[in-house]
Amino acid sequence: MKTAPQRAAPDLDAQAFRELLGHAADIAARHWERVPDMPAYTRPPDAVVAALRAQPLPERSAPAGEILDRIERDVVAYPLGVGQRRWWGFINSPPHPVGIAADLIATALKNNCAGTSQIAIQVELTVMDWLAQLVGLPRGASGLLVSGGSMANLVALAACREAKLPPASPPFMRRPKPTPASAAPSSCSASAPTRCAWCPWTGSTGWMWRRCAR
Repeated sequence: MKTAPQRAAPDLDAQAFRELLGHAADIAARHWERVPDMPAYTRPPDAVVAALRAQPLPERSAPAGEILDRIERDVVAYPLGVGQRRWWGFINSPPHPVGIAADLIATALKNNCAGTSQIAIQVELTVMDWLAQLVGLPRGASGLLVSGGSMANLVALAACREAKLPPASPPFMRRPKPTPASAAPSSCSASAPTRCAWCPWTGSTGWMWRRCAR
């Protein structure tokens, strides 16, 4: 007779996981209900901050429910105010209930869109198609979903640079040109500065010294 595989700590069984999610959902719902009428900013009391900062590194774990209760008491009670009707002072968009629920599923899947044949890639491509249509871009326009406005600006600058100042991408991202055998250096002994790419996505580069040993 086959027995069900046992899940080792720190995993939870399905029922305990549902209860934990329900506990977190109750905290989120209580916060959501009071968002319209709460202050635009709630400064945490000095005593709460001092107690939090004075905590030593825990030597043992605590029940997940107790941790969530403490988060509600000491963290959720002092929000920045994003979503409140008088919150106009920052770029963060207010949370939406559907987005909150979808974020839970996204966190459970823990996909990324760096590549490979996975459905998250197709979701991103479809959303980008829709956004292109909304702003009147031609069919075939492409883009990326990024983490926020700063990353979007950085990617846009990199894209503009690639379009207007070719070839600006790091050397290892470009196809090398064939070098005639007669033009290749036979030997040298000096140290020479070599352009070194630090970031493949933005094309940021730096200089490092490399000794040629040919």
